[in-house]
Amino acid sequence: MTTPLRTMDYAEVVQKTKHDIMRERIPFAVMVELTHRCNLRCVHCYCPPTAPAKGELTLAEWETIFDKLAEAGTIQVALTGGDPLLRRDFSEIYLAAKKRGFLVIVFTNATLITDPILELFSTHRPRRLEVSLYGRSEAVYTAVTQVQGAHRHCYEIVRRLVERGIPLELKTVAMTLTKDEVYEMKAFAAEIGVPFHFDGRIHPRIDGSFKPLRYRLPPKELAELEASSPEGLHALAENYEFAPRYDKGNESVFQCGAGLLTATVDPYGRLHLCIVLRKPGFDLLHGDFQDVWQGPVRALRDVKRAPGGMTRPNQNAWAERCPGLSYLEHGEFDRQSEYIREVSEAEQEAVRRRTRGQRIAT
Repeated sequence: MTTPLRTMDYAEVVQKTKHDIMRERIPFAVMVELTHRCNLRCVHCYCPPTAPAKGELTLAEWETIFDKLAEAGTIQVALTGGDPLLRRDFSEIYLAAKKRGFLVIVFTNATLITDPILELFSTHRPRRLEVSLYGRSEAVYTAVTQVQGAHRHCYEIVRRLVERGIPLELKTVAMTLTKDEVYEMKAFAAEIGVPFHFDGRIHPRIDGSFKPLRYRLPPKELAELEASSPEGLHALAENYEFAPRYDKGNESVFQCGAGLLTATVDPYGRLHLCIVLRKPGFDLLHGDFQDVWQGPVRALRDVKRAPGGMTRPNQNAWAERCPGLSYLEHGEFDRQSEYIREVSEAEQEAVRRRTRGQRIAT
């Protein structure tokens, strides 16, 4: 029988249980990378462009991982990649996650969604699909993905998902190639009646390459793009107002939920604190979850900031203090990303200029 917890709305679960979850250090939401492979070759992607299939967990091994997560109290899993639908056994893995009562989210570019996959999602509905768009025009989409013909198929599948009533969100990455079409993509999402969001925080690849960073928007340009819609401005203003209270007296390197409420499992069965921070990684397939979670993960999570370490000069968004991004960019957990610092300062200035210090009504 389905438990009441499994049938509640996700936000309601979080609100009702967040204090217990934090106190008990329950891995409430876990990112599950089924593969690092993809049929597209997006210029900004954090995954290695030649990721091998060799060594990826089998269906049976993923079932073992899912059992360990369920026992630990995980409620939500997000199946991602690369593109998870590149796995020939995606349907079986998806159903294995559903069978264990997880709220299942799928991150995909949609171009690998076939009629059988549409039927799978119609019959066994996910909590939602999150589909990445890489441009409204074919020219921009192709420039980002470096694959001809994917644009039309992506948009066709998105419309078919909407027709079937499958829960859907659209998203994109704001970068030099897409900046002029971000709000065109948002308009398309509004036209078909689905939520849309974008993010411009591009980070180095997990193999150490800095190539994706050449597509970052200049900080002021990104901040202006974020603040140019009422909802975007409101989100920035809320962040700016909330951050000083959140930060007060908190000396931990980790200010987010990584290793406390959230985690990532990579295609090879290693547990990481988050999808950005890949070192260290812990063997979850062969290890006991609680031994790892309450041992080395907790020890890393509890590391305190060194004197003069990652500071918050502008008291803006908590995401400024991202140890994963700091490690990718500088090889240190406790060193602030210069780009994120500059973006945050630009966001703060955008809020001040547009609101003149007045609080924005919700």
